[in-house]
Amino acid sequence: MGKRQLDDLVKNTASDCNVKIFCSHVPVYGGPELFYFSLTDPLERVVLINTMIQTNTALLLSGHAHYKDNLHRFKDTSAELVCGSFHGRNSFFENTLPTWYVCTIHAEDKEILITRFSAEKDGSIHHSTFSPLSIGLD
Repeated sequence: MGKRQLDDLVKNTASDCNVKIFCSHVPVYGGPELFYFSLTDPLERVVLINTMIQTNTALLLSGHAHYKDNLHRFKDTSAELVCGSFHGRNSFFENTLPTWYVCTIHAEDKEILITRFSAEKDGSIHHSTFSPLSIGLD
C-alpha cells in the first residue's frame, strides 16, 4: 500500500463518523487458499485494520481470490470480503466463471447484506447471501 497512501487514508477518515466501505485490489492477509498477493507489511495490516475499527469502516472489499471468496470479520462491525474473480478466466492456470456481488445497506436494521451471484456452467445464475454484517450506525 505504501506509507503515503496509508497516512492519507488515516488522516482523511479520522474525523469522518459516517459508515465507510474501503476497496483494495489486494487482501489484508494471504494464506494457502490465497496464494496471489496480500499486504506484505505487517505494520500496514495493523494500521489498516485499526483504522477500519476506529473510523466506523464496516467493510473492506478486496480482490485477488480468483477461485473463491472469503469473509473475515475483524470485529462485529468491521469485516473484509475477499471477492472471487469478477471476470472469470479460462487459461492454463485458472478455469473460473464470472462472480459478482451486491451490497445492500439496511440503515434501519444497521446491517449490510452481501449477495454473491455466480455464472454456472449450465448458463444459470446462482446466488447466495452471506450472513448480515452489523454496522455502527448511531
